[in-house]
Amino acid sequence: MRRLVGFVIAMVLLASCANSTTPGPGDTGQPTFAPGATIGPSTAPAISAEPSSVAEDDSGPTIKPLAVKAPPKGCVPTDQDRYVYNPARLQVVTACLQVTGTVAAIRMEADGDLHILIRLDSAFAHLLRPANQGEELGDLVVEPVCVRSISQADAVATCAADGDPIAALPASVGAHIWLQGRYVFDLQHGGWAELHPLYRWGAYGTAPPVGPTPRPTPRPTAGSGALTVRITSLTSPISRGAFATIAVHTRAGASCTIVVEYKSGPSQAAGLGPKTASSSGGVSWTWKVGSRTTVGSWPVTVTCRAGGSAASARATLVVR
Repeated sequence: MRRLVGFVIAMVLLASCANSTTPGPGDTGQPTFAPGATIGPSTAPAISAEPSSVAEDDSGPTIKPLAVKAPPKGCVPTDQDRYVYNPARLQVVTACLQVTGTVAAIRMEADGDLHILIRLDSAFAHLLRPANQGEELGDLVVEPVCVRSISQADAVATCAADGDPIAALPASVGAHIWLQGRYVFDLQHGGWAELHPLYRWGAYGTAPPVGPTPRPTPRPTAGSGALTVRITSLTSPISRGAFATIAVHTRAGASCTIVVEYKSGPSQAAGLGPKTASSSGGVSWTWKVGSRTTVGSWPVTVTCRAGGSAASARATLVVR
């Protein structure tokens, strides 16, 4: 009897062990996955190489530079690099780069620079970045520095030290030109591409200089030399109902007047009153072209007076 009881207990124990070690249906001893799941390398999104780092001065993230061709021999920097205010906001890609394109627009900025928008020729379109779309109309931003009166406080001291800003400026919208300047990304504006500062330019088809540009003769101090008036920019052509701006350079402290002569006679628009040139010799006017102004080409004359002398300059405003 004892042998029978022992045999029964042994069989019960064997059955219990078999149930604890034998896999159940579908039990492989491996982790399970939802239908459609795959086992393999991680599929987490790759991390973009842009931006590559963040500037310590909070000017913005730096950007992976583009590959650019070596500039021509004559493409060398000038002293205008020194007169870019808050230079940390610009990521320098190439010390000097030459491009060709068409002047699409000219804007005056409070920091004394011009924003010249250049519709690049196709050979240079790869230099643009996504941020050049939108406000910059898909164009390259080109900035000659310290060329007009300054109202932006943090740029005043920098431009005051610039004794020889670029003298001749691209002032004709639609002109096909070549330009040389420092190729940078503006980190405070999404990294759009610029030539900043502009070093030199010329009409398309003319030969750029070979070798460094001779240092310009410093501008005469206030009250010395012959009085001159030079128009540095004009919004033209322009549509009726839009605002036009003209900027000139003359002797500091000179008293200046402007006459915009339409078919109906001199414009009486607000903003065309007499003005006094700033300490840097800059003066500008902004006025609205009337919605009924006759389409055509109209003379704009600026006359400045100082020390018993007078001088004038004239440009053509094209109304479309």
